[in-house]
Parts: sequence; C-alpha cells; structure tokens
Amino acid sequence: MIRHHPLTLRLRLTLWYSAVLAVIIALFGMMVYGLTGIFLVRGIDDRLRTTAEEIINTSQLRRVLDVQFLVIPQEEVDRFGASSIYVQVWRADGTWVANSENLSLRQPLDRSALTREGSSQRDMVIDGSHMRVVTAPIILTEDQVIGYVQAAQSLNQVDLAKNALLLVLVSGGVAAVMLAAVVGWLSANRALRPLDTITQTAARISRADDLSRRIPLEGLPHDEVGRLAQAFNDTLERLERLFNAQRRFLADVSHELRTPLTTIRGNVDLMRRMGEADPTSLDAIQSEAERMSRPAACTTRVIPGTTKAYSKPRSKRSS
Repeated sequence: MIRHHPLTLRLRLTLWYSAVLAVIIALFGMMVYGLTGIFLVRGIDDRLRTTAEEIINTSQLRRVLDVQFLVIPQEEVDRFGASSIYVQVWRADGTWVANSENLSLRQPLDRSALTREGSSQRDMVIDGSHMRVVTAPIILTEDQVIGYVQAAQSLNQVDLAKNALLLVLVSGGVAAVMLAAVVGWLSANRALRPLDTITQTAARISRADDLSRRIPLEGLPHDEVGRLAQAFNDTLERLERLFNAQRRFLADVSHELRTPLTTIRGNVDLMRRMGEADPTSLDAIQSEAERMSRPAACTTRVIPGTTKAYSKPRSKRSS
C-alpha cells in the first residue's frame, strides 16, 4: 500500500507564493512582448503609408486614344530602394506599372489586397522572408480606383528584437521565480519556527506527562504565532492546576475511606476468628456502611480552578 505524504505548510506556502509570482510575471511578460511587437509594427506601418502617399502624389493619368493610363516616374519609385522599402505599382486591372530597383518580383506582394477599395496592411512571407505589406489605392478623379501602391519592409529586425526580448523575459522570469521560491522558503521557515517549538513542547509533555513545561516566549514576535504560544501556555497552566486538584482530591478520598474500611475489615476478621456472627460487629459494620452512604454525612469541597465540587466523608470511628 502506497502512503501519500502530505506537503508541509512551508512547502505549500512556498509553492503558492512562487505560483502566484510566476502567473504575474507571465502576464506581465506577455503584455510587454505583445505591446512591443505592436509598437514596432505600427512604426513600420506609418513609414510604409508615408511612402505610399508620396508615390501617389507623383502619380499621373495620361490619355492615349481615349484610353487613360496610370503613369508614375520610375525615379520616384527607385528613390525608396535605399531605405530598405520595396515598392510596387499596379493598375486597377491587375497589370504591372513599376517596381523599385531593389525588387525584381513581378508578382503582387499582396495579391488579395488588389481587389479591395480601401487600404490594408498584412504580414506576408515572400520568398521565405517575413514582410510587412501596406497597400494603398490610387484615386485621382471621380473617386475611382485606378491603381494600387504596395510598399513592403522586412520584419526580420522586428522578429530578432522580439526573440531577444522573449529570451530576456523568459530567463528573467525563471530566475525571479527561483529567487522568490528561495526567499519564500526562508521567510516561511522563519515565520513557522515557533510552531516547531510548540509541537516539540507538546510532544515532550505527552511523553513525560509533565504539565509544568512551558513554551519560552522570549524572542517570539507579537503576532498570531506569539498569541498562540501564550494561549498554549495558559492552557497548560490551567490543566496543571486541574491535574493537581484532582490528585489532591484522590488523596483526600483515599484517606477518608481508609478509616471506615479498616473498621469493617477488623470486624469481619473478628467474626471469622469467632466462627459466628457477632451482633456488635455486625452493628459496627452496618453503622459504617450507612455513614458512608449518607449524603448528609459528607462535606463539600470545591476543586481549585473549577466550578465542580466533591463530597468529603466525615470520619467517625466506631467503638
């Protein structure tokens, strides 16, 4: 049969303290990690929107044989290549217009965004690279979308920063929880040390039947544990008084019963030697028995420290 040993109070307090701290650190770390990623990506989005707006402002609409064409100077698109921003321009019908010089891809960075009327921003994986893509519609006349500008920037630096932050948060959180566990164990051990003294004192009293022992109160804090030790000492003192009173009571009863019992035994021995019932002896035995059984023949004594009383027989020697 397997016996399950319960966890000690020290260990339970340490585990609870460490678990609560771990949850708080985890929540705080997730909040910091999430907000950091949001702020970094938001900065990139603002930069990409600014780029798209600058390109839209340079857009021109040319007419050839009653057909309008979206035209954007290539130099305006190329000037963003040095800033690690990738730019594409597409017409509303899905035909390509221009790429920045640092981008050779002739496919849309975000194909699904070319069918929407409003702007959008999404995370995309392009040729194995994590990119942030902002798509802005080009509207020049009559609120008609005639094309799209897609500006993208790599999120590799953001991912590296987030991974470094995650490593710092995880390692720092684990170290903080371990340190808190050690400090919590030491604090619980110090706070519960008087309870060990109380337990050892109670065990010594139980083994030695010595109610005179007391818990030393010197050095104990004036808190719940100190009040418990004081209450334990008060209980021991009261139990000691009751035990001493009970012992005195038994001694008094034994002393008071010894005289009539001696008289009865002497008369019984006399009749046994005589071989017949002696009326005088029988009367003496009956007198002692009746005196011992009469409540009125007893005096009442109160046990010190209690509200109980016991009756003390009055001694009356038989002639």
